[in-house]
Amino acid sequence: MEYSETEKAFLHHLQTSLGPFEKFVAKMDIEENLPLVPDRRYIIENIADLLLNAKKNVIIPIVGKVGFGKTHLCWQLRKSLEIKSIPVFLEIPEESKFFYYNLYTELVENLGAERLRDLSIQISDLWGAQEKKYGLFRTSNVERVLARAKESPEFLHSQHKNELEDVMRSLITHAIDPDKSHSAERWLLGEVMDPDELYYLGLSFNLNAEFVAMELLKLLLNFIPEGLLLIIDDLDESWARYNNPRYIEDDWTLPSSSLQSTEVNQESSRLENQKSQKSPINEENRALNLSKIPDFFQDLYQLFTVFPNIHLVFTIKPKNEAEIMAYFDPITDITESITSIILFPFSMNDLKKYYESAIKEYCKQKGLQFSKISEYFPWDSDFFRLIYEKTQGNPRLIIRKFQDAFDYFLYDREPIEKIKELL
Repeated sequence: MEYSETEKAFLHHLQTSLGPFEKFVAKMDIEENLPLVPDRRYIIENIADLLLNAKKNVIIPIVGKVGFGKTHLCWQLRKSLEIKSIPVFLEIPEESKFFYYNLYTELVENLGAERLRDLSIQISDLWGAQEKKYGLFRTSNVERVLARAKESPEFLHSQHKNELEDVMRSLITHAIDPDKSHSAERWLLGEVMDPDELYYLGLSFNLNAEFVAMELLKLLLNFIPEGLLLIIDDLDESWARYNNPRYIEDDWTLPSSSLQSTEVNQESSRLENQKSQKSPINEENRALNLSKIPDFFQDLYQLFTVFPNIHLVFTIKPKNEAEIMAYFDPITDITESITSIILFPFSMNDLKKYYESAIKEYCKQKGLQFSKISEYFPWDSDFFRLIYEKTQGNPRLIIRKFQDAFDYFLYDREPIEKIKELL
């Protein structure tokens, strides 16, 4: 078979560098650049529609078998321009005290330093930081602005005043103190500081101390209208390691008032009144359910109660769906919707589109003209039917078969008909 110069160059690159199908297992800590097939694109559009104009939390479980592309879809959600909410990958910590810290640091990584500064200025202005000296210069008096901040309802009603004071001081310093602004920014970006650095800023806590990140999130999210989209991969495998020592096995109920802000208590009271007027029986069932859910899901309940503009997408396997979804039953009353999305195998069209997109992206990376490569190169249409039959449309197996085929073709020099037999 005669190949064009572009096709020869393509094969040469495959022999001397990583090919487009070398990676067939997606991971949350490594950016995923594989293409999106039509069926999965439809799912992204569906999720975007569910989140559009949502007034309360939206929870979307993505259910799929091993190798069906759950992690790949999480990466596509993160990169999608159709999703307006800020995407945040959340790794479930082993200790509950790092729950909000992990959430905040992932958020601020997506926000970036520039928007964080804008938020600091917006929030500080509420406490008088916008005042100007001689009508020209913004005030740089941190103590004066902090004193006003401590008169605000947020501070007066807070259950964690010491932690909130540090948060307020850091935001104000970041916004108006030119000498200490950089150090305050490092603290706000989640950097753990030594005692001398904390003393320099007038702070008592690092951001990873308990309740500090939670108090900071409560202030910031009021100024992030698009809200957050939490993305948790393999929730069914990771939630069990989470431990909250404040809950005991014999009394798995919602956190006590010492764990909840006034906003949580007020929101809970409002929901209690609504539910008692509508259905005493349902409320009874809800209380019973709350006594049974594990620590992680109780903290999720608290998160959703405090932050109506936080949404959740998580992936699970079909065999664990019933158990996991049962844990969400008690919080259906505070959510806008809980809508499961099932990942199905690739169709034949998906398989071909995936191959075409992967080759096109590879050519782009290598500076080759995709238009000068023959359709299905170097295979024939029957090759793709065979791959589909052998993999039953499992995306991970499809990618693996493509890689095996190229290995046989490039290194073993096997003819295509022989490769079909070997696959």
